[in-house]
Amino acid sequence: MKTRFNVMNILQKVDSDNTFYYFSINNNGKNRNIYIDKKIILNSPNIVNDTIDFPVINAKFIQTKKGTILLVPDDYMAFIINIKSGFRGYAFLDTNNIKVYDNNNNKIDFQIISNITSYHSPKGTLGMTDNILINIPKTVKRITIPAYRTGRRIDNNNVIIAYDFNLNSDYPVTKTIVTDNN
Repeated sequence: MKTRFNVMNILQKVDSDNTFYYFSINNNGKNRNIYIDKKIILNSPNIVNDTIDFPVINAKFIQTKKGTILLVPDDYMAFIINIKSGFRGYAFLDTNNIKVYDNNNNKIDFQIISNITSYHSPKGTLGMTDNILINIPKTVKRITIPAYRTGRRIDNNNVIIAYDFNLNSDYPVTKTIVTDNN
């Protein structure tokens, strides 16, 4: 059995005859709902016991004109990058310096859909997590992104986060946080 990497609970909203599926990320004290296409709910191996784990293969995030984010079937891979602060701290992902590599260590294109900041308390005083919703090609081997974080029990503020992908193994994604010694 594969180890699940980034798991979100799937919620349901029933409106007359329709059922809408979504997961929620706390965004500035309010929940930001990301709606999931029913085809993904019915066909994706990433759906287990009312949860969805990322990355989701053959799917991508899109944003409507009104700002609603959807997870729909496509020939990409949907992924969530995040960094958590320490207690009463701050976290920031440097979206301008994301690097995505394929199996031959060539840089490949990607698409950032949204940056969502989630707070660990209603006023944000207990810390925060910075999240990026990103679409990446299925040929991805590694993602690196510089990050900055503060708070208690944080030894190094400047770090590099590396996600290594091996979708055929029992551990499809591994996350490593490396100290940035610049």
